[in-house]
Amino acid sequence: MLENGKIIKIHDVLFDEHIFPRPPVKENEHKDLIQYSNDYSVSEIESPPKNDDFSFMNDSPANIPTTKPGWDFTLTSNQAPKHVSAEINESNILSSKRQAHTAVHSINSNSKNPASWKEAMSLPEKLLWVEALKNKLNNLISRGVFIETNLSKRSKPVGNSVQFDSNGKLTKNKIQVCAQGFSQKHGVHYNDTFSPTGKFSSLLCLLAVAAHKSLEIHHMDAVAAFLNPKLKEEIYMKIPSFLLVHSSCKVWKLIKPLYGLKQSSRYWYLELTNFFKSIKPFPSKAEPCLFISNDVGWECFVHINVDDMTVTSNKIEKFKSLIMERFEMEDLGPANFVLGIKLTQNKATKEIFLLQTSYIKDLLHEYDMSECKLVVTPMVANSKLLAANDNDHQQFLSLNKNYCQAIGKISYLQVATRDDLAFVTSQLLQFLEKPG
Repeated sequence: MLENGKIIKIHDVLFDEHIFPRPPVKENEHKDLIQYSNDYSVSEIESPPKNDDFSFMNDSPANIPTTKPGWDFTLTSNQAPKHVSAEINESNILSSKRQAHTAVHSINSNSKNPASWKEAMSLPEKLLWVEALKNKLNNLISRGVFIETNLSKRSKPVGNSVQFDSNGKLTKNKIQVCAQGFSQKHGVHYNDTFSPTGKFSSLLCLLAVAAHKSLEIHHMDAVAAFLNPKLKEEIYMKIPSFLLVHSSCKVWKLIKPLYGLKQSSRYWYLELTNFFKSIKPFPSKAEPCLFISNDVGWECFVHINVDDMTVTSNKIEKFKSLIMERFEMEDLGPANFVLGIKLTQNKATKEIFLLQTSYIKDLLHEYDMSECKLVVTPMVANSKLLAANDNDHQQFLSLNKNYCQAIGKISYLQVATRDDLAFVTSQLLQFLEKPG
């Protein structure tokens, strides 16, 4: 490609790696993206507030502090939703309840997670949500995730969101303050975003090695994993609307990749990879999320799934001490459950059994099949599936069951422990567009 934008097709070509795969962003190229108000001015960066610099605002105005620095919590109306323009087949949109982390199930969960801060403040347990938000803000401050500042004239802040999770226990409410990654602009707020995720086949290989060599299998979890590395880009984020800021600062300048940013997962993976290289386990050539150490006297295999680590080693305490010196980790001890799969190891016979009994029972209960009869094969022999006609499709929609979600859950089951479902799953996947 020439400087004037023309492209010449020739067989012999030299690539300029300084501009490949895309030319550099010129100074005024994103001029239309940079929108700022005259209310913002360039100023010195202020120090972040102390841990006790925010308090909850009760409904009574007399309880509102007037001079205390930091933040206060207040009730604000929800922002109007943005218009989304896309061609969406409305027949595929069902009024089913959204679920997260289907591999983990809470017992006796009658609480509903609020969708907004306003809704959280209308609940009887609102003080628990206030306490959860205080803990989250204290955690972000102590880790140096952001600093308060005024908006740079050359920057446009990204939005924010708050996610609620009660885990079915009102004494363990959690709040996640996130950045709105969809408001980021490529070349301005981020560049590369790819981050590998551990393959299930690699996890099975690790378990096979552990079974053959009678090695212990332990499970560890990185606490606030994304808040460990530092950002390279200059990113500003709007302060959550329910925080009343007493200082003149208008935005948060993100120092570390907050949850929700497009590049957060990539930064964490690179940080983790650099650490592993320093202690010798290197990524496998076939799997970037499987780290192997074959040093004399120390065999160590680590499978990474974002912030979850499955470790097997003949000196497992050595690995734990090394990684806990660098990161804040939660040691979950011997692995009884990995990615929702129950592990049972028999070192005497060198066997490991994988069970998904709870997952299957919950799946059957969700789709009203708890009382279904047992069959020998998952599909009737010599049967052939056909596309549904309009009447069958409408009748299926009246059941208000998400077909795509059901097939996705069966696919996870098939990949993990039930390879006998491979053929029937492949058949069902051919009719995602119009089930009946």
